[in-house]
Amino acid sequence: MYVPKDYNFNKFFESIYNENEVMNHTKYMNNFDYNNSVLLLKLVPFLQNGFLIIREEEVIPSPISIVHYEKYENESLLFEKLIPLKDQLQCIVSKTQLPPSLKNLQVGFGKTQEPALWDYADGVDTLDFLKNYNKECTKITIRTGILSFLCFRQVNLFSCANKILCSKFFFKLSI
Repeated sequence: MYVPKDYNFNKFFESIYNENEVMNHTKYMNNFDYNNSVLLLKLVPFLQNGFLIIREEEVIPSPISIVHYEKYENESLLFEKLIPLKDQLQCIVSKTQLPPSLKNLQVGFGKTQEPALWDYADGVDTLDFLKNYNKECTKITIRTGILSFLCFRQVNLFSCANKILCSKFFFKLSI
């Protein structure tokens, strides 16, 4: 998360307080308690509200229950920083006009967890990939959200990397 240099996190915490039902999930709260304890023991500065930790950190991926943030002074410098990182980003939520190289990552507020059927995970057209993956497959059809393969030989779609790819595909169809 990128925030302006003088951002007040009180507004952020107030806006997400209604999401506190996550505290009822034992596994999530075990992660929260663990990460909270580790950061306290290491004397790492952070903010938390009882169910979410925010920490200033440049690393993009964060552990469960932690959101990393960075401060910026100027949007154009921020965009220059994001362009080389675009392959690591799922989306950008912003009211600001993005440069053309980042435009395809822009998503509206409240829409980050509502992908359309044509929004492909990691920019890969899943159907095109599957069509070209095995030339022996004669037809791929979609019937009421179920992927059917008619092949000359049996293809185990749920092995190795295909398992992840297909599970993402079925998730997208079920939305």
